[in-house]
Amino acid sequence: EIPKRHMSIEELEHQTETQQKQPWSFRREFQNLNIPCLITGLDATHFQRLNEKWRRNKTPKDDGENEEEKEEKEEAGKINRQWFLEHLGEDHQVPLRYYEEEGSTQCLDGEGRAVECKTRMVTMKDWIDILNKAANNNSPVFYLKDWHLQQVLPSSPPLYSCPEIFQHDLLNSFLMRFTTGDYRFCYWGPAQSVTNRHSDVLHSFSWSYNVAGTKEWTFYSPFLTDTEEIDPMANASGKQDRVIFTVRQETGQTIFVPAKWQHTVVNLEETIS
Repeated sequence: EIPKRHMSIEELEHQTETQQKQPWSFRREFQNLNIPCLITGLDATHFQRLNEKWRRNKTPKDDGENEEEKEEKEEAGKINRQWFLEHLGEDHQVPLRYYEEEGSTQCLDGEGRAVECKTRMVTMKDWIDILNKAANNNSPVFYLKDWHLQQVLPSSPPLYSCPEIFQHDLLNSFLMRFTTGDYRFCYWGPAQSVTNRHSDVLHSFSWSYNVAGTKEWTFYSPFLTDTEEIDPMANASGKQDRVIFTVRQETGQTIFVPAKWQHTVVNLEETIS
């Protein structure tokens, strides 16, 4: 029988006053039990500088707004694209991922990990142009992901600090000490950009912080096989051998993805994480 905690997302509010106890509590309640978790509160404690740089934080007038002010209000909190042009340059190359056939879902390798069918390298200026076209539904859906942004940015001062609850990270600590690689990625995609069903590298656990935008995650219990499809009547009929649930991740929230949990991710609007 599948545990009830494998049937829906649980929420954890990060409390600064219990910061010393929080990592142990998180590991006991979620990491060690391999349970997904939606975390709030980390935006103000660990990602504040990142938020200031990557969000368009404008405060237009409330009364008597003209059209320009209304447009500013709509842009408030969205992605500050200009920061990337200024700090990386218009000619900086970025990897866009896309599926060879529209709507393709056959992008898992033998271990159940995502396989990108195509990669296209473009300049940052061209990427911004693609985002503008995507907003007008006038372009194929590309996704800037698995982007090693931290390897090309100056190391000091850092844009964020890794939350204490995630610092038990054997994979990245080994890679960063003995190799030039890591699994610290940036994801930036327009509305409807998607990562199809997959599990993370080496079936490890991962976490993802939403700087700006909204994602919809679909989680597949590790009790499912790699190719098994969900029976929508399974939970209603009491058959708990097929379990799936979705969760919406808003700006400023963090998702913990346990080991071996396959998942699909869709950006509901232009999103960077």
